[in-house]
Amino acid sequence: MKCVEKYDFCMDTVVYQRVYGKYAEEAVDEATKKLHDLESILSLFQSGSDIHLINHQAGKNWVKVSQDTLNVLHLAKIISARTNGAFDVTIGCLSDYWRQLRKNQDKPDKKYIEFLLDLVTYQDIQINPNEKVVKLKRPGQQIDLGGIGKGYAGEKIVDIYQNYSVLSGFINLGGNAVLVGKPPLKKDWKVGIRNPFSNDGKIFGAVRVKNRSVVTSGGYERYYEKEGFKYHHILDPRTGFPAETEWQSVTVISESSSFADALSTAIFVLNQEETVRLIEKNPSVEVIMVSKSRKIGVTRNIEKNFVKLDQEMSIMMMG
Repeated sequence: MKCVEKYDFCMDTVVYQRVYGKYAEEAVDEATKKLHDLESILSLFQSGSDIHLINHQAGKNWVKVSQDTLNVLHLAKIISARTNGAFDVTIGCLSDYWRQLRKNQDKPDKKYIEFLLDLVTYQDIQINPNEKVVKLKRPGQQIDLGGIGKGYAGEKIVDIYQNYSVLSGFINLGGNAVLVGKPPLKKDWKVGIRNPFSNDGKIFGAVRVKNRSVVTSGGYERYYEKEGFKYHHILDPRTGFPAETEWQSVTVISESSSFADALSTAIFVLNQEETVRLIEKNPSVEVIMVSKSRKIGVTRNIEKNFVKLDQEMSIMMMG
């Protein structure tokens, strides 16, 4: 069976594809083009992108957007409601402020964060699907799709693979792994999960999956330290500050790449009690969490497909 592998850089991360099939090369080429097309419309940073224009016209005008932008914003609103705002793409004004703090190594201004926090309200994303237009209700509001954009891209890639009759494929978008079918001569894919306490990329465990997405969120890569405080990049939309919860990393396994992406971000900001309630409401989702006390929280529906590789870490059942 023909196998094609390709590395690329897109959506601010290294993208790796490995695809098996008669039309694997065509599938990889079209998938790569789709990723760059999505980046050009969903990026917060690219001038002229749908998201850039929506943010620029916040509180003023409706913006004509692509169907992909409509789809991802509609999904984002649904997931925001399902997580009671623990996931919220209108966090853009805050994420922009924290990026500047990290760049300048500055101390955060609590009063200014409280001012920005008032602008974080996913209900203020107004969508007219018939006219294909979107508007943010108030000036100063910003959408940031960092917590769902790569997940949505993963779903679009799966569609492309299926159009080319790909029976087995793997794409990794920087912590977002999407698995199609199973690898040749094997029962399923085996995906390693990085140990958040390791500086050299070691893994603490692995999951066996097929036709699923495996997404990990953690605050161990992008952060800065100031006056004894460590500020990572995953913000709590309810406080405006980097999440201060029990988790060091959260991995979500789901058929929906978008849902896995957004839910891993949401769970990261939730405490254990809130996490259990959210998991109970979404029984089809499988979750693996690492606490700051080095315990691995595992939902019962993934237990048989999870292999612990770090013998110093212990497992606790969740939900």
